[in-house]
Amino acid sequence: MASRSFSINILTFLFTAVFCSSIWGQKQATFSGDSSKFIGELNGIFVKLDENEKKIIAPMMQSFTLKWNIDEFLPAQKKLIYTICNGMARKKIHAFPDFYNYIRALNVFVESRQPREKFYTWSRILARQIAAKNVRPFMTFLECTINLFESNHVYHSSSTIWNMENPIYQFGYGIDSVPLITFDPSNLMCRTREDSLIIYGTSGTYYPLTCEWIGTGGQCNWERAGLDPAQVYATLGDYRILMKFARFDADSVLFFNRKYFTTPLWGRYIDKVMVDVPEERASYPRFYSYEKVISIRDIFKDIDYIGGFAMEGARIIGSGDKNTDARIFIRRDEKDLMIIRSKSFIIRPDRINSALASVAIYHDADSIYHPGLQMKYLDPTREISFSKDERLASISPWFDSWHKIEIYCEALNWSLNEPKLVFGVMIGPGTESNAVFESSNYYSEARYEKLQGIDAMNPLDLIRQYTELRKSREFTLDDLTRYIKKPPEQVEVMLIKLANKGFLVYDMDDKSVRVKDKLFDYVKARSGKSDYDGVFFNSSVQNTHNGILELNTFDLKINGVPEIALSDSQQVHIFPKNQEVVLKKDRDFTFEGKIEAGYFDFFTHQSSFEYDKFRINLPQVDSMVFYVRSKQRDPETGTFPLVRVRSSIVNLSGNLQIDDPKNKSGHFSPPEYPIFTNKNNAYVYWDKPSIQKGVYKKDKFYF
Repeated sequence: MASRSFSINILTFLFTAVFCSSIWGQKQATFSGDSSKFIGELNGIFVKLDENEKKIIAPMMQSFTLKWNIDEFLPAQKKLIYTICNGMARKKIHAFPDFYNYIRALNVFVESRQPREKFYTWSRILARQIAAKNVRPFMTFLECTINLFESNHVYHSSSTIWNMENPIYQFGYGIDSVPLITFDPSNLMCRTREDSLIIYGTSGTYYPLTCEWIGTGGQCNWERAGLDPAQVYATLGDYRILMKFARFDADSVLFFNRKYFTTPLWGRYIDKVMVDVPEERASYPRFYSYEKVISIRDIFKDIDYIGGFAMEGARIIGSGDKNTDARIFIRRDEKDLMIIRSKSFIIRPDRINSALASVAIYHDADSIYHPGLQMKYLDPTREISFSKDERLASISPWFDSWHKIEIYCEALNWSLNEPKLVFGVMIGPGTESNAVFESSNYYSEARYEKLQGIDAMNPLDLIRQYTELRKSREFTLDDLTRYIKKPPEQVEVMLIKLANKGFLVYDMDDKSVRVKDKLFDYVKARSGKSDYDGVFFNSSVQNTHNGILELNTFDLKINGVPEIALSDSQQVHIFPKNQEVVLKKDRDFTFEGKIEAGYFDFFTHQSSFEYDKFRINLPQVDSMVFYVRSKQRDPETGTFPLVRVRSSIVNLSGNLQIDDPKNKSGHFSPPEYPIFTNKNNAYVYWDKPSIQKGVYKKDKFYF
């Protein structure tokens, strides 16, 4: 009987639809409020649709008709349905998709087993919206509730979905009778095709007409970035989401990272759904601490951090502000050996990076310092490296106050497990590396002239003049630009060039300048008002390091040095054995090898140069040879050439005074220098096999 009754109902539905279609075409559609006529009246509005639309509507209407005829809707509910349908008809709402959407919503309401009492508040909101002048809010609210009934979607678009897990909610009105939906605590999720974000245990109020969610409470974690949700998470207070977008941010959240902090941090939380981003490259969620001075002990072994704190995905952003940089401290033997400063550090679970950082390596009251390098630390190998800023075409120097030199090299590398760090480049097959280790009192007339180029005034003199006018060694690019009255781009190129030569420190981010002593010393040397030197070590190596700094002694071993010119005026040059020297404090250094001094050549062991005294200590001279002027003129040059004396003097021990210590520049030419003083008995032997077949034995025949 039930099957027969259902067949009769379908026939009745088809007849009524055909009958009512002619009525609908003759006058404006209205719904009589008669339950037995409603299906036919409803089908009458769909009669003029095209065949594709009718195919979409047919199964939906078949399902709704069944529910209507078996009284899934109570009389009071049907009364509200008539009211809404008549309102839609009066507003000439489209049969498709608008009427279709309303009937679909009624179907979904029943199929999703919504509580009956919720029907009344929902329908009254729809009735009020359709009675308003603008019908757009009605359709927006209707579409929202279809998604909510059908899929628990709070918001749904072609690209973004916000849904509530097992939601418990109520319909209501806000200020100015704006419809809203309030949700009890549950998990709110935003999903796209590739990613999702979740707020656990949050409650809130959703305003469908503006797509705005006002939330309270809940917790977010960094599981999407590969971090343990029990270790790294944030708890929310009040927050707001505009659900048209797959992102949100919240102020005044409490952030927990139990690896680094015993207490939570206050700050701002931002999350965003990304597309096709693997876990290791995830840059969301994000947290930014309000506190700008946060200390983390042992962020890695023997490495501490102080500065602002943020997390972007799994990486930590260590940040500074306009006045204070973030800092990395690297300890050795429980003392801070190295301090690195930057506006921003990127700290991942296995590394630290900075695009631009200053670094200082400390020893007693001195340091080796560089104002701006790219920095990278890899924790699995405990290796840290510094290389030049790629924005700069040339290398700016390290300033070494212990050895009193400037170091021009491509990179500095240090394995924290080793008691030494190295200057040069990353070693590889066939790698060639060049570096210069130059005295801080070095002066070159050619360099001074090259800096001036075709300008009317040398930039060193110009900067000196400007600092005296300002009575300050610190100024900005804008300050100097106004003084010089040249384009800022041109002035900046000049400052970068001077920074690369060690005359000043130029901050490319802040556009600030700090002038160093070297600039004033250079100007004085040019005018003859101060002494200077020509001491530098030109290092060229392959498959090894230019310089190795021993951290226990702070001795700097320099490789690949074929020659050292200590004084051109006195003709004193050193040719180190194996091209190696060991630089000590204040430009003193030790070496072995050959010394050319005027007419004398020394072949030495364990020798040392004392910069302040400007002399070479020679405790062990294997031999000394010297030259005299030939009595015969060279027919080609017309001069009397130097001729080496065949006999050599051995077993000397003493020192070589190169020049007056106040005349390292050789500005004057005292004729008595260089002076060698021997402090030991010295001998001349003739026991070589080439001399009378070695007949003159050294124990019997010597001078």
